[in-house]
Amino acid sequence: MPVVVENANLLLKEYEEEARRKERRVERQRNMAYALAAVAVIFCAVK
Repeated sequence: MPVVVENANLLLKEYEEEARRKERRVERQRNMAYALAAVAVIFCAVK
């Protein structure tokens, strides 16, 4: 039984890291979208 628990723990840690990477990627994409939107608004305001 201990081997099963260790394997489950390892899989959970891998899943957690994968979820963190996905979260960071989504956050970067969102920040980039905000920056592009801000540039577009400033460009339109100046024009």
